Order: sequence, then structure tokens, then C-alpha cells
Amino acid sequence: MLTNLSGQSIINLSYNPLECTCSNIGLITWYKQNMDKIEDPEGTVCCEPKSLAGAKLSTVTLSCGISVAGIVCAVLVLILLVAVILVWITRFLKRHYEQL
Repeated sequence: MLTNLSGQSIINLSYNPLECTCSNIGLITWYKQNMDKIEDPEGTVCCEPKSLAGAKLSTVTLSCGISVAGIVCAVLVLILLVAVILVWITRFLKRHYEQL
């Protein structure tokens, strides 16, 4: 909806309790790209999370992607899972074919 606003629209978001989290990254990105459409950017601040309470929305920088450590952990868990499944399959096949 925000992209449909024409260049003539002026928005005043000041004194609204804005949540500056990754769930609102679309709004924050749009806000920074359209500062010319914002009235009173000094009064537009974050209220959540507590660590960003009172910070101007125009200065907030969020990191909303998966971190390198998260990717490494996910890959390691996947490799471990594949290894466990392979061990289980080989044990199952050995038991099954030993009885024949």
C-alpha cells in the first residue's frame, strides 16, 4: 500500500509507537527511501524493542537475514542428519540380508 502513495502525499508518523523489528522491515525501508513524504521525521521514533526505544526511525539499521553462524549451524545439522540416516540404513540392510 505504501508504494501507491503519490509524490503529493505527506505522512506524519510522529508520536506513533513504532516497532523497529524485522517484522516491520518493509515499513522501515520504505520510510528511509521516502523521507520527502514524511512530516516531522524527528518525532518518528521507535518504541520496541527496548534497546531501540527513542531512536529516530531514519537512523535505525536492522540486520534481518540469517547470520553466517546460523548458516554454518544449519549445514552442520543437515550433514549430521544425513550421516545418521546413512548409518541407520546400512545397519538395517546388514541385519536384513544376514538373515537370508
